[in-house]
Amino acid sequence: MYKLLGIYLIFFFQGLYSQKVGLVLSGGGALGMAHIGVLKALEEHNIPIDYITGTSAGALVGGMYAAGFSPNEMVYLAITQKNEWLGYGLTIKDRPYYKESRNFGTFVKIPISFKSGASFIPDNLVSDYGINLGLTQMTTTASKRAKYNFDSLFVPFRAIAADIFDKRIIPLRDGNLAFAIRASISVPLFFLPVSNRLYTNLIDGGIYDNFPVKTMIEDFNPDFIIGVHVGGPPPKREEVLEKDKFFKQLLYQAMDQLQWQKLPENSVYISPDLQNLSVTDFSNPLFAIERGYLATVSCIDDIKSKVLRVVDSTERATKRKRFRESFNYFVLDTIIFHGTSPAEAFYLKNIMMLPRDTISFLNFRKSYYRVRTDGNFRGVFPELFYNDSTQKYNLVLNVTPQRNFGLRFGGAFFSPTDHQIHFGAYFSKVYYASWNADLDIERGSFTNFVNLRGRMDLPTGYFPIFFELESMLQTNKYQWITKNLFSTRNASDLVFNSFEFMPKVGFPIKENGRIFIGYNLFNLNYEYYPIRNFTANDELDNSSISGNSVYALLEKNTLDSKMYPTDGAYFYFSLRYNTATESYKPGNLSSVPRQEARHHWFQSRLYYQSYFRMRNFMMGISLQAAFSGLKPLANYRSTLISSPRFLPFQESPILDLQKFYSKAFIAPGLVLNFDLNKKWNLRAEAHWMQSFYNINQSIADKPQWVFYPKWDNKAYALTGGFYYETAIGPLGIFANYYDNEPYPNLRVFLHLGLLLFNRHPWD
Repeated sequence: MYKLLGIYLIFFFQGLYSQKVGLVLSGGGALGMAHIGVLKALEEHNIPIDYITGTSAGALVGGMYAAGFSPNEMVYLAITQKNEWLGYGLTIKDRPYYKESRNFGTFVKIPISFKSGASFIPDNLVSDYGINLGLTQMTTTASKRAKYNFDSLFVPFRAIAADIFDKRIIPLRDGNLAFAIRASISVPLFFLPVSNRLYTNLIDGGIYDNFPVKTMIEDFNPDFIIGVHVGGPPPKREEVLEKDKFFKQLLYQAMDQLQWQKLPENSVYISPDLQNLSVTDFSNPLFAIERGYLATVSCIDDIKSKVLRVVDSTERATKRKRFRESFNYFVLDTIIFHGTSPAEAFYLKNIMMLPRDTISFLNFRKSYYRVRTDGNFRGVFPELFYNDSTQKYNLVLNVTPQRNFGLRFGGAFFSPTDHQIHFGAYFSKVYYASWNADLDIERGSFTNFVNLRGRMDLPTGYFPIFFELESMLQTNKYQWITKNLFSTRNASDLVFNSFEFMPKVGFPIKENGRIFIGYNLFNLNYEYYPIRNFTANDELDNSSISGNSVYALLEKNTLDSKMYPTDGAYFYFSLRYNTATESYKPGNLSSVPRQEARHHWFQSRLYYQSYFRMRNFMMGISLQAAFSGLKPLANYRSTLISSPRFLPFQESPILDLQKFYSKAFIAPGLVLNFDLNKKWNLRAEAHWMQSFYNINQSIADKPQWVFYPKWDNKAYALTGGFYYETAIGPLGIFANYYDNEPYPNLRVFLHLGLLLFNRHPWD
């Protein structure tokens, strides 16, 4: 009898010692951050975690834990890396600026595929380059230590992805851990599907199995399961009728709603109360983490009553430390391209400029982001595999080429009744070099233009170079400032027509700068009234300037916004030599005779902006300066409007501000910006223009520039108002004051959209 009791006790305690616990983590987008809180609570109470299966957000959190990251480390990552991983934190600082083209008011870009009929639906709404890179950095050493077998990770792990073409789940059991996590979180239309040598177009596993209990049982068969479902049961019919619940219902309809009910008897179910948190709201991950923690703590007694085995926290920390390795440097061996043609692989290899020896992850990051900026590839997922024989890493780049065609749309509306509508089309192709063609058309109350551009980028390694041909045909109708707060004048007192043909060559200076050297063939035509007292029956004067120029310009840009920057800096300097013929035809108001003249002159232009952020407050400084050696033209008015202009505000390019022209000037400015909340901003600016020349105002006599360096030869401009960041550009209301003659004027300016106008050909 005692012998049988002893045998029973031996088996009982062996059962306790070997009791295995599986953790099942559901998907749920931002709600899935609650899983971090669950892990934190389980570790604090020394609950064992022997296996993990996860889908989507559950795969992200579970995979990071399986890679050896502690819950506290994941809390830190959720706070500090969420913007970059979601594509929001990738500013122009992270990409080569020399690839940028003209800034048009585009707010949506639609790639088009003609392989199976025209498709105007974008593949993804969020750039995945940030999260691809982050997962690679965080999990590469874990994959290496586990020898690419997920059973040998810090905790054995399964990520659930889906093959939408075969309509089945794909439990990922081995290979590159970063790829497995990334495949599982590929929410359709949110992130791009991913492919590698074994799988094609994997998407979020939640489409077919959002709560992978079945995989946990089939692969690991644990003694006890803790299931965490962050979505809860589907909303009721009356809840769906509420507008803010409709998207949530669509999410649930895309998932198997019964899986969460299929936990075995020996299990505990945890469903954190996440209130009305949206699946796409990653702004405050700490809220979801805390809710997950509290929900788990409330179940701890129930778990401890069923899971008698405990884990020594010191032993777990030691094991985690042994498993984790830093990944700041690695030695690169071979580079393998998957999904590309030989010509595309040649191009990628050269633009990334990856060495075949020791490389820091920071430099790898820069090389990887060059692909993002290049724009010729929809997605590139990097997989690093350690080769034991060479003790180096093989890099596999899984590439999804960009669609060759696409459309762009944009525009803006601004006071009083003005508008700009933009349409663009583009073509791109990689064949050993990058070949691009763009057509942009804009129609509006101020400017109308057609811009045609062709560009070839040569992947010349550490010294990339491009050649570009551009042609621009445009018409601008400028407004005069009046005494009214809202200008209602529809007729234009100054019309500017231009044609330009511009071949140029360019190359970068580091990541954020570029140099252009080019030639400009131009024909500029001004139609204007020489005086302000005129009637609709009066005939306009006409000044035509035709010629050519050679120029060089240096540009550097790290600004975080195209319209209202709050961080970064911008520098622009150009030097130009012009040769042109002036042809003047007077109207009925001018006493100056018809004439022609030949001109040769140098000119230069400087723009500078720099912004400094301090929490929700930003201060910026700006500087504009210009000089033109152009001698006076036929009359006062043509001499003035062909001179450099000072443009302090967003609306300034559409205005004919007489006092803001000068042969040479310098204009410093100060900018203050306050973040009132996530979207609303209060902004104020003050600018002062010091002119160094005056022009006589005689109409009958030949005008002359007179050097006048006194400090009273100045003009200033002030603005203050609010703007709100929308999906199509800022919505703003400002009061703009111009120290302009003869009408110093306070002008109310309303706008919606991106106000990005073409510079004058000489700027």
